[in-house]
Amino acid sequence: MLLALATTIMGLYIFFKTKSKHVVGNTLTKARRNHRYTSVAVSIFTVMFTLSGAIHAFEKVRVPTNNPKLMTASFSTDSLVLNWQQLAQTVAKPISNVQLVKIEGVNYWQVFTASEKPTKPQRKDAMKDKVVPPPNAVYVHASTYQILPQGELVYAKYLARYYSMQPLDKITAIDTITKFAGEYGFINKRLPVFKVQYAHNNAERYYVETSTGALAAIINDIDLVDGYSFSILHKHHFLDAGGKALRDFSTMFWAAAQIAMVAIGLWYWQKKYFRK
Repeated sequence: MLLALATTIMGLYIFFKTKSKHVVGNTLTKARRNHRYTSVAVSIFTVMFTLSGAIHAFEKVRVPTNNPKLMTASFSTDSLVLNWQQLAQTVAKPISNVQLVKIEGVNYWQVFTASEKPTKPQRKDAMKDKVVPPPNAVYVHASTYQILPQGELVYAKYLARYYSMQPLDKITAIDTITKFAGEYGFINKRLPVFKVQYAHNNAERYYVETSTGALAAIINDIDLVDGYSFSILHKHHFLDAGGKALRDFSTMFWAAAQIAMVAIGLWYWQKKYFRK
């Protein structure tokens, strides 16, 4: 990536330091001149691709991906009896799914309720909106069937403590994330999640998914350079307003333009030096 970036910068330097020949009636010179100006436009995206790719590659070397990704817990089946009728009465909503979670050594039924029917027409372009409803699970004590107040927040903090190995009093802020935006982009895949922030390690943020107990991402202020450069320069998220189709077309078109620019340049070069 650095080699390609250096080559592009050298090519731009030569372009601005030299002038192309203008010979009337010479089709090869005219074609070379057109290629020269077209390449300048394409090289802007070459710089974008190679710069963001190099930053992303070095960031992967700097931060090894050896962090735990999924909460693990064990449960004794002898002490677990699911009283479905009592659980339904406690939740008082249609239940769509139930699973077990452990919070600070205590077992809870994590109960997901059926979503209510939307009152407004829903957009069909989900890939463009990238928005989901906020987490709606209810946490019911496995023995007493008492609802845990603010269960989602409590579990999110517990997951952040599990992955960060930092005490709860070190948390400075917690937010619900229901849309891919800013530092938490589409590359992270998981929604909805909770953003749990700490003051240490360049304001490190842990994004945790309570529905699975998974660690979705760890981001700090240094990581923003990689995240934003890859999102904007490499994946063309500056075109988000036009939708995913436009963004995908832009990345494919300009990537293909890199190949075409090199191939055509080599063809002109061999015509000049090997035509005899």
